[in-house]
Amino acid sequence: LPCPAEGGVLTSDQVSISVQCPKATELCDAYHTEVPASLRVYQPEGNSIIGPDVEVVFEISNFVVPRDGRVSVTVEGLEHQSWSEATQDTDFVKRFKLLNLPEGRLNLGFHLMDLYDEVVYTYPVSLNVVLDKHQFVSKVISYSSQFDTRKAIEIIGENSTGMYGSKPTSWAPSKGGAGVETIELQIPTAVQVTSLDMWENFSPGGLKHVYAKQTDGSHVMIWAGETEVDTSLVRGVAYNPTHVEMRYTDHAKTDTIVLEFNTPSWFEIDAVLISGVLETPPDISVTPVPGQLPGQRLLTLREGESS
Repeated sequence: LPCPAEGGVLTSDQVSISVQCPKATELCDAYHTEVPASLRVYQPEGNSIIGPDVEVVFEISNFVVPRDGRVSVTVEGLEHQSWSEATQDTDFVKRFKLLNLPEGRLNLGFHLMDLYDEVVYTYPVSLNVVLDKHQFVSKVISYSSQFDTRKAIEIIGENSTGMYGSKPTSWAPSKGGAGVETIELQIPTAVQVTSLDMWENFSPGGLKHVYAKQTDGSHVMIWAGETEVDTSLVRGVAYNPTHVEMRYTDHAKTDTIVLEFNTPSWFEIDAVLISGVLETPPDISVTPVPGQLPGQRLLTLREGESS
């Protein structure tokens, strides 16, 4: 027979054996005195940049729920309702998923509650939650070239071209296949850039580099590579923006980025949404790398226009 949660003497009906049972709270306290609880954060790491809809997965070992008890999760002392218990590897390992966390340095608590809803054991956790800020381009600083009826200023603001296809409400270089094309864009508030979304309404896939302009005028490369291209796109059909996660986060906050394209053919860009955080997470070092941007001379050919 199991020991009663309130403790006391347990006597077997079949054999002449009596056992003095401790209270469930005493049992758990004794267990944790001998084997301290440990915690591992699976996603994201302690000082990661996360959005409000990202699941934060914790695994707690040696964390035993008393019989008829429960687990309570608190954020800054208040019970957090948006969480769920995920997988349970063993009786002593539990995983939890948290959602909708507020921004800032948070003090979380994982609490074992007994059948009387009293706290048996608490495991505290600190987590730095920094939510993304999303901004459309507010100014074009400079550009390598523009087509007469598809000017660089068209890239300012939210996307206006909802369907795939060539439209005058987008920016296009003066001609296709001219080699490297660049455009320097500004957003209202400086952030540490984490990602960007680009509405490529015609001939996507030309983006090769993204640079963040630093306060000393230097440019730090924060992304390089090739974007995935949807080969099923047809004119007159709705399309999704190209999403790019920055691969290099070793840069200070910036309000200016440079997009560099390789142009094997004619392409058009309708809008760019830049996402980032207002504060640099404490575990990310900031060491701007001086040096000129490849092809930087192209950026001074024409001044841009602002809204």
